[in-house]
Amino acid sequence: MFKYSGADFNKIIELEKALKESLSKDITISNQKGIEEVITDENWMDDPLPVVILISGAGGNGKDTFINFVNQSLAVYNISTIDPIKEVASTLINLTVSSDYSPIDSQKEMDDKSDKYREFLHELKMAWSNFNDGPNINMLEETRHVLTMHEDERERYDVIFIHVREPEEIANLKKDIERYFGIACLTMCVQGLVDPAAYENECDKNVDKYSYDLYITNTDLEILKIQAMFFAARLENVNKTNGIPCCYDHSHNVSNADATDLTKVQTNAVTDDKIHEIVNAVKTAADEEVPNIAGFHTDVDPADLA
Repeated sequence: MFKYSGADFNKIIELEKALKESLSKDITISNQKGIEEVITDENWMDDPLPVVILISGAGGNGKDTFINFVNQSLAVYNISTIDPIKEVASTLINLTVSSDYSPIDSQKEMDDKSDKYREFLHELKMAWSNFNDGPNINMLEETRHVLTMHEDERERYDVIFIHVREPEEIANLKKDIERYFGIACLTMCVQGLVDPAAYENECDKNVDKYSYDLYITNTDLEILKIQAMFFAARLENVNKTNGIPCCYDHSHNVSNADATDLTKVQTNAVTDDKIHEIVNAVKTAADEEVPNIAGFHTDVDPADLA
């Protein structure tokens, strides 16, 4: 059973700073220089522990789409604090779904993921959280399970995505992951398609009240795919260069030391095939000029891509 990586907090903070610096860098395509991304695997370690990303964003902004794109390059474990809540909600709704006395069509609310249903999920989650911090404890157990599989060489993952939206829950879970497991944990918000203000439920409408380490702006599917490709390459490079090996001495006394945020880093190798893929995507997305979208910058003239 995995206990602790053995890394001290300075190591964790250093890794988080390196990751944030690399993953926040703009993506640049130039007519003259192509893609200015240089990666070497000379100093890569074989088996660093995975990085945890606490991912948030109002519903409909493409969080799972982004994760699926990342999973094309890295081994991803994708979990959510709300999944067990959905099971409970489904059980409760099914108790009354066919009743003549029900004031609403509960099944339709659930199927449509309506604002009312989302608020129901949020209130159930907060009740569990207030009772025994259940949602975060469940995520800690899930994370330990993944780390144990990694340590035992049964299954190995590069990144663990955990869906969580409430600002206070994000802050607490980030601190707990760092201090209990001794691994890097960053926060991310996916935005751009749906304004949180479009929702009335407390969960979705308040996602902007947390200051995230990383922001992904989703305005175009092809651009999102490119962002995910660079995210995966850069994360792998940083983690295999500066990451936490599996494993140090497991002895560790958990303290109440505050966990910090974010990261610093280097860059990734992008092959000619990938460059061609990116240029084709830019051509598809371009009209007269390729717009600067979500950290994706280019001085490529679309006419040159014809």
